[in-house]
Amino acid sequence: MPSCRCKQIERERQVTDVIRLLCAKEQMEGLYSNGTAPSVRIPMLLPGRKVLVTEAGDPEYNGVYFCTGCNGNGFVFTKPRYPLATRIARYSDREKEPTSCNAPYLNCIFARRFSGQELLWYLSKEVYQIADDETQVFENDLIESFSFWAPLPTTESTTPHLNSYPNQSSTIRQAGQQTWQCLQTTTHLEPPIVEVVD
Repeated sequence: MPSCRCKQIERERQVTDVIRLLCAKEQMEGLYSNGTAPSVRIPMLLPGRKVLVTEAGDPEYNGVYFCTGCNGNGFVFTKPRYPLATRIARYSDREKEPTSCNAPYLNCIFARRFSGQELLWYLSKEVYQIADDETQVFENDLIESFSFWAPLPTTESTTPHLNSYPNQSSTIRQAGQQTWQCLQTTTHLEPPIVEVVD
């Protein structure tokens, strides 16, 4: 007979009924555009708390981000762009309309990246490079457009379990540093307020 601890782990790591599974799918696809909708713990061994972005100069960045994977530098947090921009597979020669309408969404992304020798948090979004004649867009033309950055949290300024998350605006302010900052190409945008929420 499984122990209580095993049952607790099973409840945390499995979606046990169809309704919770559907809610988790909607949540992963970003169908809840605000942070007030109930959330379902998505069964994966990744950080479970959400990251809330508000007051960004580019409104596509505002919303709730979930940890959806990792790269060589740490965890990656994403949310679909709004309005729901999709990845277009390609344009046909005869049509100006995309040939694939069930393509996955383009995302906004929090990830750690190197800037020279320094590792920083960056906030970016997936965009397409379109040919000059605007007749062809291919999947491999998908790039990340970086807009904002912040330093990594220090061990003095945050608790160990929050080190995996993007640096919170309140934590950066308490440490006496500038909060999230714009890159040279996005100085016309207001930087976002970033907080980790339950």
